[in-house]
Amino acid sequence: MKKLIIIILLIIPSILSAQPKEEVRAVWLTTVWNLDWPKVSGETNQKAEMIEILDSLKSANFNTVMFQVRARGDLMYPSIYEPWAKALTGSLGQNPGWDPLQFVIDECHARGMEVHAWFVAYNVYSGSSAPPATSPDHVVNAHPELCKLYESGGSYSWWMDPGIPETREYLVDVSMELVNNYDIDALHYDYIRYPGSDFDDADTYATYGGGQDLGDWRRANINQFIYDVYDSVQSVKPWVKVGSAPIGIYHNIPGATGWQGYYDVYQDARDWAEKGKQDYICPQIYWGMSSRFPYLVDDWVANSFGRPIYTGIAAYQMESKKEKGLVGKEQGFFLDVLKDSPKGWSAEEILNQVDYTRSAGGFGQIYFRTLHITYDIKNIHTLLKEGQYKYPANIPPMPWKDDIPPNSPQNLSITINSPTQITLNWDAPILPPDGDTVKYYNIYQSEISPVDIDDIKNIIKFQLMGSTSAVITYETAPQNDIFYTVTAYDKGYNESLPANEVDLNDFNLIQPENNSADNLTELKFIWESKQGSTSYSLQVSEDVSFTSLVLDEPNVTDTFYIFQNFNYNKKYYWRVKPENLSTWSAIWNFRTSRLETLWIKNSENANLPAWFSTTGNTERGIAYGSNHLYIVSRSVGTAVKIINANDGSEAGDLDVSSVSGGTYVLNDIETGTDGSVLACNLTVDASSSPFKIYKWDNESSVPTTYISYTASSSSRLGDNFTVSGNLSGDAVIYAAASGTNIVFRWTVSGGTLNNTPEIITLSGITTAGTSPSVASFGVTNTDDFYLNGHSAISPTLFASDGTDKGSIPESIIGKSNSAIQTFMFQGYRYTSTFQSTDAVSSVNGQNAVVMMENAPHTDLNYDARYGTSEKTGNNENIYA
Repeated sequence: MKKLIIIILLIIPSILSAQPKEEVRAVWLTTVWNLDWPKVSGETNQKAEMIEILDSLKSANFNTVMFQVRARGDLMYPSIYEPWAKALTGSLGQNPGWDPLQFVIDECHARGMEVHAWFVAYNVYSGSSAPPATSPDHVVNAHPELCKLYESGGSYSWWMDPGIPETREYLVDVSMELVNNYDIDALHYDYIRYPGSDFDDADTYATYGGGQDLGDWRRANINQFIYDVYDSVQSVKPWVKVGSAPIGIYHNIPGATGWQGYYDVYQDARDWAEKGKQDYICPQIYWGMSSRFPYLVDDWVANSFGRPIYTGIAAYQMESKKEKGLVGKEQGFFLDVLKDSPKGWSAEEILNQVDYTRSAGGFGQIYFRTLHITYDIKNIHTLLKEGQYKYPANIPPMPWKDDIPPNSPQNLSITINSPTQITLNWDAPILPPDGDTVKYYNIYQSEISPVDIDDIKNIIKFQLMGSTSAVITYETAPQNDIFYTVTAYDKGYNESLPANEVDLNDFNLIQPENNSADNLTELKFIWESKQGSTSYSLQVSEDVSFTSLVLDEPNVTDTFYIFQNFNYNKKYYWRVKPENLSTWSAIWNFRTSRLETLWIKNSENANLPAWFSTTGNTERGIAYGSNHLYIVSRSVGTAVKIINANDGSEAGDLDVSSVSGGTYVLNDIETGTDGSVLACNLTVDASSSPFKIYKWDNESSVPTTYISYTASSSSRLGDNFTVSGNLSGDAVIYAAASGTNIVFRWTVSGGTLNNTPEIITLSGITTAGTSPSVASFGVTNTDDFYLNGHSAISPTLFASDGTDKGSIPESIIGKSNSAIQTFMFQGYRYTSTFQSTDAVSSVNGQNAVVMMENAPHTDLNYDARYGTSEKTGNNENIYA
């Protein structure tokens, strides 16, 4: 085989039921018309009712409450601008004798929950008459010049006119009084829009429109309020978040049409996010999974401009007019907001929407309304608590507001109080550069070290506030070693790195190292000696619960044990128990080669196609593109076979009718990133028989001669050649002359080929041996490249001018190899090659080797192999 193709497949597991570590789980706690709260009168009763709601939410791991503090121009807190809320006493403006907002803040923060002050902006009163007189007076009475009566379908409401500059100033003043006086976590705006396109603002437009298009002017009015209030909040309390709940359809898209925020109510929420004037967006996507919900979630997430999307979910749609339980205003309000949506949703509909939000990249969910959750309608509270919200979630951080994490807690220690109880103690971290103190700590535990703090299931103490000590009690004594660590969170929900680990058992494993990879199939296990123990139990398993044991040695009298015959490309877990301890050691894991064989065809498996010969070197180059493999075959004439890369099945042939010339008409093959296929001939003397490269634009096209090059001196070309880049854009093409230190390089710029190659003389070597292969670091003639010489040299890095920059150590890959590729993936450089024998791992036969190093490339000092494939066979010609 002359060429190696490595195909990496990323298999993304299903995440529909995953439990995210960071997620907003919120409710809109509605006070208008007493829909969610208060249902009772009097301070004592109302406080008790609120506590019951908050306890219910906390028990299901909700972490945020959108508390409606301004419903219709009336407030849940004392103000110099606006009257007390009617919902508190039944009378607009009547003082309830206590401060509900402060109470909600105190109770939520004590439970580790955020309070977002839900502020209805422009819709300020319901009904055709003006509000009664109050002190302070309602805005409709205090500023009638800013308010207008709006009628729709026989229903009347009062709206502030967004086009009047004083409206904006008034709303900013009311908002900032709230921000300055209360320790809220966020301002959450609703009804930041016009009521409809028929809003009577002709006089305002005539005064302030300035010749703008009416729609653009209206959107600009709303936008300017958002800009002003966001900047005002950040100037005094930059940690306070500002978000909003726009209507669900920004503008019509395939699969989701209807009332449009942008065109119908002049609500340009994407502008706010793009300008950085919102910290989150909560679109009210009140349709079902079989209707518009998936389309709209995808649309909002795709156009979030880096701001988190918390999906608004219509929990009220679980109601039906025929059902009992919620009556009157509770039953009617919002039940028919979306008249084309099915009513009486199942709880599974809500759960499916949670799952879809997560899978689509949303950062949380908000439910309208609260009582549909806390009343456990159709068991939704129970199902969330036992399913999607089984584990708690941290609030997602917002790096544009605070990107400095706390320092790690220090000096974590463990005290074993009894077989079923421990105490953990630690010191608070040193203050970070921004001076933020710790908001709370999370404590993690795991039987595997290091403890995975990204797995929410490993948290044993969540949101520990005001203490640097924790007692942990178990129902029964642990049978395995347990590791503990602790992290700190600041008010921006940035998490520190973990503290030092402590564990129940101070007995340590040594090798193979935890999380090590590319281990040999014969391994020596080593562990520390334990005072008082003369024997040890050793177990190796295919699973972390040790139900699939591959090794179970109960009486090892040494501190090491050698075992062979592990499988390739497999993860194993191992542990040791000294005879004088009742618990096992930490569980460590290791992996043999990480290269997974998707399929293999060779003579040993008797599954080669009929045209594939195992003798005579007639099967030549191989390339990958468009989910196909392309193989040059000379066993039955000249052919290019097309193979399905997923399963190795045959998929046809390329047209080779117009290729000719050379010692062999076709020998090696490559692909460009634009989907083109290229193949070269082999000429033993390019000065008398031109070196040719043919190009197929696609699999159904006829080849054209892309390069025909006559060398000035005898050069054997075509054993291998390399294409790197897009032939419709920028690319480089390499061909190294066998038995020399000469490399030819053609360049493609803007889709135009320079037919005259650069001739590069490699320094530091006299010959690259037979069948030399090149791997370029990029698509220009200034990029470094590897050259592999098939036994003559180890894979060597050269600068673009041919300067030798060093070789990959033979301890990693020996000289008995051919072909080479290099590529970047997730910030690391991978380099792959193929070897006919493997002296390093003592695996006989042919296999592929992949190495990995940190990027950018600096010194060729690969720490170890990334993976070695299983033995592919003993034949000269195989493919896998």
